[in-house]
Amino acid sequence: LWHSHLGEGLGQLERVLAHTADPSHERIEALLGAAALSVRWRFRESERHVDRALADARGLGADGAVSRALLLSTGRPWCRGEITTATGYMADAREIARAAGHIGTEVAAILMLATAATARQDRDDARDLLAEADALVPRVPDDDPALCLYTLGAWMPTPRRGALRLMWNETWVVFED
Repeated sequence: LWHSHLGEGLGQLERVLAHTADPSHERIEALLGAAALSVRWRFRESERHVDRALADARGLGADGAVSRALLLSTGRPWCRGEITTATGYMADAREIARAAGHIGTEVAAILMLATAATARQDRDDARDLLAEADALVPRVPDDDPALCLYTLGAWMPTPRRGALRLMWNETWVVFED
């Protein structure tokens, strides 16, 4: 899946989803995975997967999945120029993740909020958010699924503290230009 076989991985997830209609934690994870993969070339399918994952996660009270689905939901309003709506999803994801103890998702949401601050040309807010995310990185568990969330225009590297640290510290360059 991670070696340029995104279409194959998406196909496998969609085949599994075609045979599982009842909400479950496993189905939510498959929907979130399908959404993350399909956003690259099938945006409407990605939206459909995110909407289903969000509804199922809310129905099961799976706050970690709710916050991750909210992060994936930001693409639709962001691409339409509805920055306030997208930022609202990011802020909601951050608060839900924080309350649920999902530090990786919280960090991903904070980084996305830093991107939104940059879009608003609010460099001080962006720097503050990046510093907040950087301070949380040491607390992110190595097996946290949120480490694969799309943030600041790049896929997060594998969950190795050094690689994560390097990735986040390099994002400061964006705000120094």
